[in-house]
Amino acid sequence: MLVCRQWRDICLLTPELWSRISISPNEPDSLEKARRRLLRSKVVPLDIFLDFSSRSSFSAQASQIQHTSLQLLRPTIHRWRTFMLLVPYRPQATAALALCSSPAPLLESFTIQVSNPMLNASSLDWGASGRPSCLPFRGMTPRLRICSLTSFWCEHQPAYFVRDLPYSRMVFPGVGPCLTKLRLVGFWNDFAPDIHETMLVLRQCPLLEELYIRNMSDVDSIPDDMYGYTVGEVSLLHLKRLSFYYSGVSRTCALLHRVHMPVLRHLELSFLDNITPCLKHLKETHAEAPIHTLRIEASLFNELKLMRLLRYLKDLAHLELVDVEDVSCNLLKGMSAPLQPNEWILPSLTTLNLEGCTSVEWDDLKTLVESRLPSSSASSAAKFSSADSSGFSTASKLAYASYRASSATTSSSASQYARLDLTRCSQISRERIQWLRMYVGEVVVREEPGR
Repeated sequence: MLVCRQWRDICLLTPELWSRISISPNEPDSLEKARRRLLRSKVVPLDIFLDFSSRSSFSAQASQIQHTSLQLLRPTIHRWRTFMLLVPYRPQATAALALCSSPAPLLESFTIQVSNPMLNASSLDWGASGRPSCLPFRGMTPRLRICSLTSFWCEHQPAYFVRDLPYSRMVFPGVGPCLTKLRLVGFWNDFAPDIHETMLVLRQCPLLEELYIRNMSDVDSIPDDMYGYTVGEVSLLHLKRLSFYYSGVSRTCALLHRVHMPVLRHLELSFLDNITPCLKHLKETHAEAPIHTLRIEASLFNELKLMRLLRYLKDLAHLELVDVEDVSCNLLKGMSAPLQPNEWILPSLTTLNLEGCTSVEWDDLKTLVESRLPSSSASSAAKFSSADSSGFSTASKLAYASYRASSATTSSSASQYARLDLTRCSQISRERIQWLRMYVGEVVVREEPGR
């Protein structure tokens, strides 16, 4: 792009415009661009992105580019604000971190992603740098807030030993006392951390606000005194978002039982087989937490156990049940009427997601929506639902006019639904969707092609 000399001078004299440095073997001139950006960025914090994620990146030439890149960036570690490394194999990441031996006082985000973790590391060359002899950045990252590790860890070595903590065969770089967001993704079979190792990681992050545990092999039950040390409980007093995604029921139950989370707001339980034991632990230990959003996806559960848990979640405003086969008329009927006068299940619920729940029946769904309508709208809806289907258009207009003219106060102490997601619920016809849209602020339906 051509610009005038004045604009060119302004760009060259604005170091913030050159603070993002990206290097990839797929871009032949990325190294030269990186050199120019390092010079023009002067002393401002840097955002480093190294993408060697393709399989061809493990060629001799690509390995040399990676080594040259780290050697080029190494003198500027004290300026790094963001560091992201994408590699196909774990030895490459280990060799790269071996070069990161200087403190990183400005580092705020640290990401390592290994795309092919199942390859036997012993069959690969570690490169000229060998295994790292100390923690990356010497463990000196006082501003680090975000850490994301995908299929990467460091083996225990004497230099990795954390004072006052017991032995652990796995060490996760980037974990520290100032961390607020932690993602552990893609740990399989023998390379998955056990409960004690996971708890030791959490114990080092007292200020954690978001925790994501995804794609991990499950663990067997273990004694509390494993390794001669009792982990006990961990208090995460600032944790607001917790996500378990294909992480195993045993691991999920153990963490829910041992971790104290008094301000938890968002909880996800996805692809966990039968989560009934998890629901039990939630009811026993976290029923008083101000949980605002609960998402359950592609998991089995005992419907009665779920209803007993929901009775205690008075602050729950968003309930997401995605691809769940165990949602039946019993759950919807339980949410359609108070158990006792002025005692509703989920009185604050405003958003209900039933995506892919093909077992939901129309009559139960209609009753659920009507139960939280204002008095006049509820009576109009009841009259319309009993009308003949041939007069659908006229009845719809009458019901809609009555709804708009009704009072804003509801006939119950429960909140009226503001959003309803019925994506992939093919059992609900288009006419009934139109009926729902008259009484619910937003009805989401992403229809399949050809429907």
